[in-house]
Amino acid sequence: MLVVLLNRGWNSGGKDSSSQRPRPAARFSRVDTPMTRPGHSNPEVARLRLEATPLGRFGTPADIAAGCLYLASDEASWVTGSELVIDGGMTAN
Repeated sequence: MLVVLLNRGWNSGGKDSSSQRPRPAARFSRVDTPMTRPGHSNPEVARLRLEATPLGRFGTPADIAAGCLYLASDEASWVTGSELVIDGGMTAN
């Protein structure tokens, strides 16, 4: 909703407003970070999480950063009022 409000307020001034959204951590993170490594280093936990992830691998901070860089780039100049979900296919599953 915040993106919609920002878009309505800024769009007339030529500013874009979009957001990126990794899947909520409450759903068991599938992005491999120092914080999630203890769980991912457990073979049973890792197997269950990977089996439930459509792309079949843990995401990386670079995966999230790539989406953020895209939204901040000139290539996204026609993208506004949208949300880029970066979750390895979990939302589409």
